[in-house]
Amino acid sequence: VQDRFLAFVNTLVFAGCGHDMDNYQVALARDILTCPRTIVNKSRKVGVSYLFAALCLALAIAYGKSSVIAAPSLSNSKRVMEFLRQILENTKGLIQMSFDAESTTQVSIKEGGTVYSVPNRPAAVRGLSIDGLAIMDEWAHYRDGDDEKMFLAVGPATVLGGHMVGASTPAGQ
Repeated sequence: VQDRFLAFVNTLVFAGCGHDMDNYQVALARDILTCPRTIVNKSRKVGVSYLFAALCLALAIAYGKSSVIAAPSLSNSKRVMEFLRQILENTKGLIQMSFDAESTTQVSIKEGGTVYSVPNRPAAVRGLSIDGLAIMDEWAHYRDGDDEKMFLAVGPATVLGGHMVGASTPAGQ
């Protein structure tokens, strides 16, 4: 089942950016899907945030799961929504889907799940029910102790089986 799901994720990645997932992306996706808590030390411009968007969208379409991607700023969360829109635009005709809602912060699949993309504000994730992925992207770049506050806010949102992912470039360390 996992290999078929990863093939579906690869279809979304390929449709979105024109190339298959790299081996490290496949390995990372497997780790994220099998481990309830994952920490990712990543490089810039290697497609990890794009992979996060594709994984969350695939979980919403295939399994009706809801996920959230929290980014260090509003502009970063808008960039993630652009990734989602790019994938959706390029999969028209390949994948039959309809939307309940598409806004600046979420994409909801009719009879499926929702992908939220929010800035790193604990209030933005409190009250969400996440049974897919809760990704704190660029976690080392959250300011003023928001990294710990987000961790504490995301934890309860994932009690229905969601997986937590903390991912970041090293922030100068």
